[in-house]
Amino acid sequence: MKMFSATSFALLSLIAVTAANINITSPPVTNWGLWGTFQRCPFGSYAQGFQLKTEPYQGLFTDDTALNSVKLFCGDPFRPDTAVITSTEGQFGSWGNIYSCFPGYLNGFQLRVEEYQGNSDDTATNNARFYCSNLPNPNDYVEGDGLSYGSWSQEQRCYSSQYICAIQTQVEPNMGDDDDTMLNNVRMECCDYLVTAPNGSVVQGNTETQKKSLPVILLAGSKPNFPQTDETENMPR
Repeated sequence: MKMFSATSFALLSLIAVTAANINITSPPVTNWGLWGTFQRCPFGSYAQGFQLKTEPYQGLFTDDTALNSVKLFCGDPFRPDTAVITSTEGQFGSWGNIYSCFPGYLNGFQLRVEEYQGNSDDTATNNARFYCSNLPNPNDYVEGDGLSYGSWSQEQRCYSSQYICAIQTQVEPNMGDDDDTMLNNVRMECCDYLVTAPNGSVVQGNTETQKKSLPVILLAGSKPNFPQTDETENMPR
């Protein structure tokens, strides 16, 4: 009969806890480009904020790409800044406001996508919103500062007691004189909530502490966006 040490038992328990990690992917309203590699938060930390890279409206008869990339800010209960991660990044536009759910975590997302436009200019993904564990209503969200073409696709949520811990993006490369779209889809990994204590031990986190109605902290002058209508703004193309 084999004997297991306390360390071996703890390791096996940890493997059992983390085996249920899942991926959540935006519905492929558009599907141009290649998937980049997954970029992950350090073990035991999770996404607490996000930032969007957006090309502003370029005017009539000029190619628009709208949303180009998504950046995640990772943290844990002891450190709010363990890492900043992003997958493949489109080349156009600039990074906007940083939106933070600290001390909560991101547990779902939704993309605003413009469907195929035929002979007109395609932009694909325009904006993103994220669901936070510390908002008073689970249907509340924080919306980014992207553009408003298209409509919101189906929301994607982590399981209970899981938070976003990794990101992978599908980005169309520069098409030269042809129509560019850049970011098309996003895939997130949801990880079970584990807490790495300062002494290095790992325990199952108490998600009840993340369900309290705590304020959302928004950086760089950004504002929270709670549920709105899905009407598309009438902007010239």
